[in-house]
Amino acid sequence: MVRKEYEDYRKEFLFVANPSVTDEVGADVELAQNIHLFAQQASYIEASMVGGKITPVEAMQRVKDLYKHLKSTNKSIKKKS
Repeated sequence: MVRKEYEDYRKEFLFVANPSVTDEVGADVELAQNIHLFAQQASYIEASMVGGKITPVEAMQRVKDLYKHLKSTNKSIKKKS
């Protein structure tokens, strides 16, 4: 089995909201969806760390990167609404 690199994971798990949902309900749903996806990804990272797949330092860096991406997407959602 080939181990995925960090960039592969980033491309696979971007915080993207469904456009049809956002048109109907608004920015609140997008923000909630972003938080949900962030929490889900953070739990995957935590499970990988506990399982010994990644180091605690690498896990912390991945969570920091996810948080930065969450912040930037939330800012763009707020600007759009």
